[in-house]
Amino acid sequence: MNPKVLKTYHLDEFNSFSLSSVAEYFCSICCSEDLRYALDFASRNNLDITILGEGTNVILNQKIPGLVLKIDIKGKTFKQEGQEIVVEVGAGESWPSLVDWTLGKSWYGLENLSLIPGTAGAAPIQNIGAFGVELSERLISVKAVFRATGETIEIGADECDFGYRHSRFKRNGAGTHVITAIKLRLYKQAKLNYSYPSLKQALLDKLGTMTDDNLSPRLISDTVKQLRQKNLPDPVHWPNAGSFFKNPIVDREHLNDLLASHPKLPYFPVADDLAKVPAAWMIDHCNFRGYKYKNVGVHKSHALVLVNYGSGSFSEIVELSDLIKNSVEKYFSVRLIIEPTLYGID
Repeated sequence: MNPKVLKTYHLDEFNSFSLSSVAEYFCSICCSEDLRYALDFASRNNLDITILGEGTNVILNQKIPGLVLKIDIKGKTFKQEGQEIVVEVGAGESWPSLVDWTLGKSWYGLENLSLIPGTAGAAPIQNIGAFGVELSERLISVKAVFRATGETIEIGADECDFGYRHSRFKRNGAGTHVITAIKLRLYKQAKLNYSYPSLKQALLDKLGTMTDDNLSPRLISDTVKQLRQKNLPDPVHWPNAGSFFKNPIVDREHLNDLLASHPKLPYFPVADDLAKVPAAWMIDHCNFRGYKYKNVGVHKSHALVLVNYGSGSFSEIVELSDLIKNSVEKYFSVRLIIEPTLYGID
């Protein structure tokens, strides 16, 4: 049976910013056949296509023209290869639930990525990462439907052009493929990574000393969850899209200039001549933490999170974002880049 294509469909419940938004057409996709039908419908009716997962990393305008596809493809399969487990996951599976499921099976490698909101299919699009681990380190391949032909193809991790919060699906491949499943490599023997400073400190606060006997993937997952819940507001109470800005990466010369003016600026080396500097620190030092702009604002506890106070709009979020970007650029000569994707028209 073909999926229903609905007209004038409200998307308020499908974006974590709780913005009022209406799709011209909407279709829930539960399998590859649904997707091919919807792509054909869009082609026959000359409609643009917008892809939604759980809507946790998007900012929706009042109207989304064309056809919105809500990816609800479920299912998990796995096979053992020696001490490794290969897991294939439908694109519509919840990422936090997936991480918990793998830990329940005693399969390891995703614990640092606990509680990141969104779906499995959205994870490779911006190469989700947290506490020293990125998805690209665990991904084997992505299954996707090529929009031009409807053909299902498998794209290896080495072909995904992964970078910091980026992939080919945000660059030259953006809009050409729709992800239907991802394949991950996990481990029966834990390979713990607790090098990230805030995670390491939280573990030390809990344990006093860290040894092989008192560290475990479950403990790391629980600690990561506690840190995320402490630092990031619950979208149920404070509608938001998580970290709104990427942490900028600067070259050595730029870093030295920044440190000359701001000696306390934290930074993290990422390559021989490159370092990552925290956007939250710069935003905070521009006095935006807790700042309110019309019906939106910057959260009082985390300068990287923009929130909707109840009746905020797309335009208000964009205006506040521009205020922050301009201020940071003025004082630090760094132009911030937003993480969420913007969709729609006024």
